[in-house]
Amino acid sequence: MILTEEQKTQNLSYWITGLNQMGIDTECIIEKYGNLLLNAPLSEQFNTGAAYEGALIDKSFRFSKIAKHMNKILPAELQQDENKIIKICLLASVGKAAMFVPCKEKWKNDRGILWDFTDRTTALRTNQLTLFILSQCGIVLDEMEYEAIDNLYSLDDDKYMKEFSGILASLVRMAYRFMWEESKKLSKLSIKNNNMF
Repeated sequence: MILTEEQKTQNLSYWITGLNQMGIDTECIIEKYGNLLLNAPLSEQFNTGAAYEGALIDKSFRFSKIAKHMNKILPAELQQDENKIIKICLLASVGKAAMFVPCKEKWKNDRGILWDFTDRTTALRTNQLTLFILSQCGIVLDEMEYEAIDNLYSLDDDKYMKEFSGILASLVRMAYRFMWEESKKLSKLSIKNNNMF
């Protein structure tokens, strides 16, 4: 998928507006990371369907929509605050904006690797870098929101997170997996229809 500059700018504007409507001040994050957020992919690999410029913001909307839908089908006593869900979905991957740069090596591009990791001096995972950026920019999370973002990118063998996470964290994690499965499926269709790779 390719987004035009206008589409990327419009998406970022919607992203900012959505967060501002929840009372989140986005001035710092836009000042420090705005251009990175505008152009960031959600993945480095073509076959994920999320390696295009602007995918981080673009896919956050789809993630949010899936999570809100899943929340609505839960029994009333298990449903979570929709604003919390939207907040988490829009913010959960901002760390990736500071993780990737376009890959310029042909042999990698030929294998579907479109982005390389930056030369960061720390080995923070996506959830850790995201939580650092949010803290750096004064974006406050409550304990459940923090857990949901941390859990989203926790390792699959983290039994503690799997067993003891709250409903909000579990809901968001499942919605994220569904978003990825949908993205990969659409990517395979695109590759097949365009005879790519």
